[in-house]
Amino acid sequence: MKIALTSKGEDLDSEMSSVFGRCQNFVIAEVEDGEISDSKYLENSAGNQSSGAGPAAAQLVGDEGVDKLISGGMGPKAFSALEQWDIEVYEGVEGTLKKNIEKLSSGKLEKVESPTGPAHKGMK
Repeated sequence: MKIALTSKGEDLDSEMSSVFGRCQNFVIAEVEDGEISDSKYLENSAGNQSSGAGPAAAQLVGDEGVDKLISGGMGPKAFSALEQWDIEVYEGVEGTLKKNIEKLSSGKLEKVESPTGPAHKGMK
């Protein structure tokens, strides 16, 4: 499974970002049987746009072939764009990206079902 995470840094020890479209970076992690097998950093070039950052960021992670996204918060346009890519969205929690992957793998992150759901409001 390929997971994108909104990040304040460039690796899995970085803190989770509380925003999607204007986060600094994404970290893309490959996870197999709950174990991280690979990861890479992706600068969020969409974050500098004057408008439409959310849908543009969705395009960035969609182009990476991501299955799931863990994020702190996002707007309805970004959520809709991610739905078009068939990317499941999960509400992130404060802490490192590794912590969020562990929680997702153990079923402890909440899946977001609508753009006004938990991910729209931010991290717990």
